[in-house]
Amino acid sequence: MSSLGEYRDHLHRFQALFPSYSQAHGTFEIKGPDPQTGKKNGKARTVPGAPAISAWQEHLAGGPIGLGAIPLLDDGMSVKWAAIYIDDNQIDHCCLEAKVKDFDLPRNLLHGRLQ
Repeated sequence: MSSLGEYRDHLHRFQALFPSYSQAHGTFEIKGPDPQTGKKNGKARTVPGAPAISAWQEHLAGGPIGLGAIPLLDDGMSVKWAAIYIDDNQIDHCCLEAKVKDFDLPRNLLHGRLQ
């Protein structure tokens, strides 16, 4: 991003798409790959409070510490989005998308970094 103002605009739009719990968030610090599976090893934590602007900036830039927004809203009862993490590198994403479509579920099927 070319300026702090432009970055904040992108961040505000991202946060509007994914409203989340303001009393806690998650982090995942990558320690390195598992020599047998190649999957990333790391330490997951739940951190009190909302994430700092710098944590969002690092996350959106692809930094080494992942940021986990908690979908639960502050009313303690509702969500506006959800995510399912599938820890299987062999999954057929086309087949999964077809099954989700068959059930007529609202969706945006994405897969994360493969590195």
